Amino acid sequence: MIAKAGGLEIPAGDFDRIAPPLDALEAAFRPLVEDLPYDLEPATGVLEDGE
Repeated sequence: MIAKAGGLEIPAGDFDRIAPPLDALEAAFRPLVEDLPYDLEPATGVLEDGE
């Protein structure tokens, strides 16, 4: 739904292919997110070298 709202058309057959890696990423990162302080500012850009 998020992809569709962003204008990305993903064929239904591709969902079965991309869902397992996305689930694995969420399983790996979810515990890490729980340890982040509530007042930590999110990263909103890419830092250039030396910044």
